Amino acid sequence: MPIRSRDRLLAAAVCLVVMLVMVLTGTAACTSGGTTTTSGVAPSTTTAAAEPTTTILPPAFATPESNALTRELKRTAQLAAVLAQHLQDQGVAGDDPRIALVWALRARGQAVTARKAILEKQPELADNAAKELRTLLARAGTLADGSLAAEIAKAVALMATMGRPSGDPTTAAVALDGIIKQLEPLIAQAQALVGSASPTTTVSG
Repeated sequence: MPIRSRDRLLAAAVCLVVMLVMVLTGTAACTSGGTTTTSGVAPSTTTAAAEPTTTILPPAFATPESNALTRELKRTAQLAAVLAQHLQDQGVAGDDPRIALVWALRARGQAVTARKAILEKQPELADNAAKELRTLLARAGTLADGSLAAEIAKAVALMATMGRPSGDPTTAAVALDGIIKQLEPLIAQAQALVGSASPTTTVSG
């Protein structure tokens, strides 16, 4: 992997962890190229290490369902960051099928972000997260093979059933719940790859 790509992968991994703090506090930012970023899961552009773009973080809500989604977002984003670092340390190429798992985990994080935004009546954030979710699933699909490719294809099919969350939040919520559940097996796959470095955060009601 070129040095610049490795540097970006490391920067993205660090940035994802920083943004987990923002999910819980609603403050702070991660900067890249002078752009302030506030997001549940960092969006991406070209590689699993690409610099994030700006997304507005909703205010904190204390309902049990919202708190559960926050924990799920934290678990998913932490694991994506750890896996990205693990693959970088191994020197994997940018087109390695295992990179698809990083993209797919980040897609799952965006699905959780969009679902949480719908719950908290943040339509703009829900639309932005859903748009990024679509992009990330497409990127994951171009690299994935085997069972991972099948899981991603099913998530893409669910994505096709929803429009903009701001236009039909009820339908979008159902589709997002399905995507989150569909991509749940990716957690175990990623944990198996990173071994003892895997985050231990779990979701409880």
